[in-house]
Amino acid sequence: MRLFFYILILGLPFMRCDWSQAQDTLKKQDTQTRYTPGFMWRFTGFEPRYGKEGEKYDRFIIDICYNDWVGNKNGTSTNWYSIGYNMNLMFDVPFNRKSTSSLGIGISYSHVNLMHNGVLRINDSLGTTTLEPLLDTDPSRRMNKFVANYLEIPVEFRFRSPGYKHFKFHLGFKAGVRISSFDRWKEGSNLYKEFNHPDIARFRYGATVRIGIRNWSIYGAYFFSDLFNNSGSTKLNPFSLGISISLF
Repeated sequence: MRLFFYILILGLPFMRCDWSQAQDTLKKQDTQTRYTPGFMWRFTGFEPRYGKEGEKYDRFIIDICYNDWVGNKNGTSTNWYSIGYNMNLMFDVPFNRKSTSSLGIGISYSHVNLMHNGVLRINDSLGTTTLEPLLDTDPSRRMNKFVANYLEIPVEFRFRSPGYKHFKFHLGFKAGVRISSFDRWKEGSNLYKEFNHPDIARFRYGATVRIGIRNWSIYGAYFFSDLFNNSGSTKLNPFSLGISISLF
């Protein structure tokens, strides 16, 4: 009994130390839970959270955006429900321990959905595509829709205020390749699709911006490359405007 008492006395400092370490661990776990933005709060990537690098943000971003064209639209207009989306999987590379600035780079899938009241007329002999208003000879033509899908590489220079409830400003650019595209419309009860635009650009490039708080932001993109390559085609440059959510 006396031997047990001596062992207990000698072990108290170590037990106290272990208890203090356990409290520190719980505090870190609580901090990890509270201060990581997004849906997958505990996901840390390939690096430990308490390593030499700063916190990583905005690694999987979904953009829901309105799609439109600027240029010679020849009196046509775009419907307000021309809604597309982007899915961005990106690495976040902090430049400092507080993660107030970083580089974002990754891969993106973009779906363009543009509803308009015009006609994309193809001239096979000239290899051109022109956007024209509906004629009196097209009274039953409706639901004109242009769809395109792109695989892109986005690059962003990211600036944030300190802390998990940060204000953020991302300025970047992206370039990519068109995977598929088509023009769709209805005439009466018949649905038509045109896949063979002779001069639609295979590649596109443009600038992007995000401004927001924590894992929500306003998103905008403007593409400097023309939609159609032929000099005789209608000059159109796509742009997008919408909102973004960062899941982790």
